[in-house]
Parts: sequence; C-alpha cells; structure tokens
Amino acid sequence: MPITLTSETVSTSLAAVALHASKDETRRHMCGVFIEHTGSQLRFTATSGHTLARYAHECSALAAQVLVPSSVVAMLIAHAKKNKDAIYAVNATSVETQDAVWTFDTSNETFPQHCDRVIPAFTGAGTQGGFFGISCEYAALAAKSFTLANTNKLATMAIHCAGALEPMLIQSDCAPGLTVVVMPVRMDSPFAAPVKVAA
Repeated sequence: MPITLTSETVSTSLAAVALHASKDETRRHMCGVFIEHTGSQLRFTATSGHTLARYAHECSALAAQVLVPSSVVAMLIAHAKKNKDAIYAVNATSVETQDAVWTFDTSNETFPQHCDRVIPAFTGAGTQGGFFGISCEYAALAAKSFTLANTNKLATMAIHCAGALEPMLIQSDCAPGLTVVVMPVRMDSPFAAPVKVAA
C-alpha cells in the first residue's frame, strides 16, 4: 500500500526534515528520509548522526515504511514547488505522480532505530537552565527547518536540554509536529554559539 503525500507536505514537512540527512555516502542508510505510517501518524525522519529531525502528522492509515534516498527527495521537492496540486504515491522502490516516476533501491539499507529512542528520552527529563554551546551550523540548520515547515515564515524556537553536553531538543509553536535534536559542542569551541536555556 503506497504512502500518499500532497505537494504541500513534500515542500514543507519533507523539505524541513531532508536538511538533516547525512551526505556521507559510506553511511547510505542515513542518506535519505525515512517515511513511515505508524497507523496513527505519518512521520518523516532524517539524521546525520550529529542532528536528527522528525516531523509527525496525526493521521490514520495502514502501517508502511520506506527509506527514500536524498537524490530522489531533492527531485520531489523541486517537482512539488512547481506543481502545487500534485499527489505523490510513495512505494518501496518508487515515487509516482501523474507526470513522473522516480525509482530507487534501498532494500539493503536499514534506517537507524535509535531515532525512536532519542526523542522520547526527553519526555519527563526536565530542562536544566543555563548557557549551553550549540554549533552555529546546527543552529542555522534547525532554524531553516522550522522556517521551511512554517511555509517560509520566520519561526521562534524553544530549546530544551537535560544538562551540559546532553543532546538539545528544539521545537517551535509554528510547527508543532517538527522536532529537531542536535548534539551540543563545548562552550570554548570556536564553532560554538552560546544559547540560554530556561529551566
């Protein structure tokens, strides 16, 4: 059973998450976006190992999952921007729409299962107040994700952190389904941007 996506979902939710896919071709299982129906949610997940993003939409459908390579994701996003009414059928080896078909083979790749453990681990963990270091690159990537998810409107982000050198969970009211997790950096790193986290 294919997973059905609208052009709006592709150009917002999928695009917001795709930024976090790995570009390291030796880690092919992370070079794409994992799309899944859990039965109650449609979820898009991508990770580079340093950042992780997940967009979840509440909806009921038959369970299905597929890892779509970044090269195909990029073509889908470009197509969706030009075709505002397009509907995409995502299958195990292809994505189809009325005027195009993109094929791929990710049958030998297994998307990292730790992604399901990272985000729920924050539930009830609390937030430690203080200043923490975040990579300027990762902060910009998170901001771009929320801007894309919010149809290119500027977004205010809330950062949660359980302690120094613990992963940071970033969310925003403008896109309640989107969660970005970034690994922190030491405050004395030349690449660090200090962020204040309220307890």
